[in-house]
Amino acid sequence: PYRWPIWGGYLQLLAENYKFPYVAMHWMARRYKTEVLGMYMGPYPTVIACSQASVRDMLNHPNMQGRAEAFIPRNRDPDGVIRGQFFIDGHRWTEQRRFMLRNLRDFGFGTR
Repeated sequence: PYRWPIWGGYLQLLAENYKFPYVAMHWMARRYKTEVLGMYMGPYPTVIACSQASVRDMLNHPNMQGRAEAFIPRNRDPDGVIRGQFFIDGHRWTEQRRFMLRNLRDFGFGTR
């Protein structure tokens, strides 16, 4: 789909089917003869999987795991570092998870 400066491909998606965007995505994937559709939703690149096999492949691919970078968490800190429990991913997320589980076990979480 064509990428508009502010809206990305969202306007074309709404033009195809205003009430049900998922139907428009499926129709666009059929028109372009693909199971994986790439488009911009505003300034953000978006990948849309239109079959069960492509969804499974995407969820198992290491490049598709993690969280999308958002504007507010990145600009919340003066250093530009994403901190906290909800917005991080990768190595920092693994460290935070281990720390939380270790400390919650001390308080009885995960025991019968």
